[in-house]
Amino acid sequence: MTARRPVVATGFPHARELLASGAGLLVERQSPVAIAAAVRRVLTEPGLAARMTAEGTEIAPGLLWPAVADQYRQLAAMALGLDDDRMSA
Repeated sequence: MTARRPVVATGFPHARELLASGAGLLVERQSPVAIAAAVRRVLTEPGLAARMTAEGTEIAPGLLWPAVADQYRQLAAMALGLDDDRMSA
C-alpha cells in the first residue's frame, strides 16, 4: 500500500478492511489461478490500475510508521487521561 501501487492479496481480515475502498483486489488463499486472474485484470481492465493507485495514494500516508506511531501516542494519552501536549513533552 505505501508503495502506492495496486495490491492483490488473499482475503485475510486486515486485507479485507484495508482494501475495501478499492485500493486492491482480494483472491482466495492458495489459488494461483485466482492470483493470475486478478493480476491480469489489473493489467488489462481500462482504468482499474489507475483507480487502485489513486485510492492507495489516499490511504498510504496513514500507514507509514510516523502516522502509526502518532496514533499509538494518541491512544496512550487517552488511556492515561493526558492531553496531547503533556504526552508529547
